[in-house]
Amino acid sequence: MSTTPEQLVTIILGILGVLIQLALLYVKPLHDWYQNHTNKGLIALGISAGIGAIYFGLSCTPFGADLNIALACTKADAFTLVRAIYMIAITQQTAFLILPKSKG
Repeated sequence: MSTTPEQLVTIILGILGVLIQLALLYVKPLHDWYQNHTNKGLIALGISAGIGAIYFGLSCTPFGADLNIALACTKADAFTLVRAIYMIAITQQTAFLILPKSKG
């Protein structure tokens, strides 16, 4: 069974969403910075959107093929990325709700 580029992007960015949330909850300097803000969900989503934009931007360069980026620099794949960022938001919020919180 073969994975489509769309599925691969969603899987990679979904895993990335969980890893970002883990870092924000458990990496001491990030945790301290993150806890001092009231809009935690927007911060996590902003980080994810930024990483997604970098991922898509790389697909528009000659390095995209060298890095085996599954997206092409097209309008259709831009919408694929938007859907994947939505999946990141879901995985981040799920991780935030499920994971035990660090006590500092």
